[in-house]
Amino acid sequence: EKVEEGISKNASRAILEEISLQNVTGTAPRMFHSMDDMVAHIQALGRIETQKIRKNFIAVDRKDFSFSPVHSYSNLGTIFGVGPILSSPWFHFEALERIRGALQPGGKVLIVGAGSGYLACIMARMVRSESEGGHVDITERDKSSLVSAEYNIR
Repeated sequence: EKVEEGISKNASRAILEEISLQNVTGTAPRMFHSMDDMVAHIQALGRIETQKIRKNFIAVDRKDFSFSPVHSYSNLGTIFGVGPILSSPWFHFEALERIRGALQPGGKVLIVGAGSGYLACIMARMVRSESEGGHVDITERDKSSLVSAEYNIR
């Protein structure tokens, strides 16, 4: 899949669909009542390729990383601290799908710009293995984001 301006065609299409829906219907971006509902919607649109990623994504609840419970299950980013946001689930799925081959039991991951720590937790579930080890290291230059990520990961 060709990537233009850092966003894949699938992610661009998803964003445009949601913006179009909002402009046509005059409604707010879609919000769901649970991780299962949000992920089912994303899957129904054909955005999820791997069941392993779906399972691990659902296992790490977005509401635990957001200061905005109302927006925790929306299709948009949400604030998790002062300034930074918890990225849209579209982008999280996109990132995980792009590197899924490297997210194997026993794998080692370095996340530069950990944000809320949400992706780190999902990736840790995917690489963790009692017999093979596997771990995720994070780094973040924004001190408030690093404090949030460290708190959320624990």
